[in-house]
Amino acid sequence: MKSIILVPLVSGLTFFFAPSSHARIYDLYRADYPKGAFCSVIGGACSADLTLTNSFFENPASAANRKNADWDFDADYEGSSNLEPGMKGTNSVVESTFMGGVVYNFGEWGGGFAFSGYLNSINSQVSISDSQNITHEIPVLTQANNFSLNVPVGKELSAGTWVGASFFSNLYTQSISVFDNSGASHNSSGLALGFSVGAIHQINSQFSIGSWFKSPATNYLSLSVSKSQQGTTLAYSEDIALHYPWILAGGLSYKPTHSRNEFFFDLDLVGPTANGSQLTYDTFSAAINQTVIRNKGQYAIIEPRLGYRRPLFDHDRGTLHAGTYLETSRWEGLPSRLHLTGGISYFAREWLELLGGADVANNFFQLFLTFR
Repeated sequence: MKSIILVPLVSGLTFFFAPSSHARIYDLYRADYPKGAFCSVIGGACSADLTLTNSFFENPASAANRKNADWDFDADYEGSSNLEPGMKGTNSVVESTFMGGVVYNFGEWGGGFAFSGYLNSINSQVSISDSQNITHEIPVLTQANNFSLNVPVGKELSAGTWVGASFFSNLYTQSISVFDNSGASHNSSGLALGFSVGAIHQINSQFSIGSWFKSPATNYLSLSVSKSQQGTTLAYSEDIALHYPWILAGGLSYKPTHSRNEFFFDLDLVGPTANGSQLTYDTFSAAINQTVIRNKGQYAIIEPRLGYRRPLFDHDRGTLHAGTYLETSRWEGLPSRLHLTGGISYFAREWLELLGGADVANNFFQLFLTFR
């Protein structure tokens, strides 16, 4: 349900956007969703990665693998100055992502917990025309935050075969401030629950295969803004559904005999969002002006991902990571784009590995900083 009123107090005329009978559905999938920096830096091709921390955000089956260690931890920071295709280029966007977790393996079982949160701050200018066709330029500040908790559990079925499952919860909060960005907005939040399952099988010393599935999840929330400034009142309310589609990933890792190189290949199938639209954080201006909101995610897509890893030196203290993936377009009328990823990690201590890296694409840059 949504209703929007723009009232020029001087003229006494009112513009009214009639309520709809259902919430608008927004597709929130992005190919750069939080995976943990050690996964993102190899292009997100982690379905068959045996590293324990892979269980935090990708394949929960890896929580049961104790080939590398009995326990592991991870803390990540990712920073970006842009969001996704279709966003207005004039918007000022700051996004920060924080992730962390601990996993412990005991015998045939392993488990842990991990959290992630990405914080968005978007400054924009929206043009709104009232019933007299007078255009008002309104500054808007949107704060949109997403917090997730993952609880992975894995079990070793037999030598070289692991399965796992994870419960996750997503909490989404959003607030909108208009005119003078004084915080005259209604804060709203919605909670979504879901699960993921996965499996990894080590075929031999060279090849491993893996696959995982993540269920869809939807946050429901209501937004409303009411503010008067310089003779104009803006009243806005909307019920929205924020949908995360299901993901089915499958992949292969390959480490040639007598070689220190390791290669990863993934194919990710991402489900559709029925009647999905793009959330631009100032979408309400399109409703007032009766302009079309871009469709997003209305069809399933396939995203190929490639990764590479090798020690930098004769010893194992430094490691080179690289990857690439195709961000297949979910946005109506916009092309796909190719991402390049890369970074270097270094063991500052026997138990502490540091990593710095980046994800680069057309009109996109993301920085990775992490330790585990």
